[in-house]
Amino acid sequence: MRGAGKAAALFLVISMLTPGCAVLQPVKRNPTPAELAGIEIRDVHVRFTPEDAETIRLFYIRDRAASLPITLAWEPLPLEIERQVKRGYVVPKKARTRSLPGKLERQLSHLPKGYKRLKAGTDVIIINTETQIIVDHIREPWR
Repeated sequence: MRGAGKAAALFLVISMLTPGCAVLQPVKRNPTPAELAGIEIRDVHVRFTPEDAETIRLFYIRDRAASLPITLAWEPLPLEIERQVKRGYVVPKKARTRSLPGKLERQLSHLPKGYKRLKAGTDVIIINTETQIIVDHIREPWR
């Protein structure tokens, strides 16, 4: 057993000294486009509250039950654009966004200055209006 332990330690030392050899490196997540652009994300405190998420969900479920043309209100984005609608990403220029209905917006909690809720395809998002970074989102709120 002692010989096997020494061999493993020797292998580890040699592999660490060998150029181009990666051993036991921590797994890193891919940076968001905003991080790659050097934009500092300080919007951690701006999120949908559980109450707001539930209010949004119930609002659109009621709309669906009232036979409103949900397909007209929720035009899905093309797949390549939809994949970019994520927290920490800049709102894609080709994404058609719309304001939430006033009736719904009045039921939701107040957002700090510089933030806005929007519909983007089948999602509801909160963006930083200065940087256009998505700080939170709800996918298909009627589900």
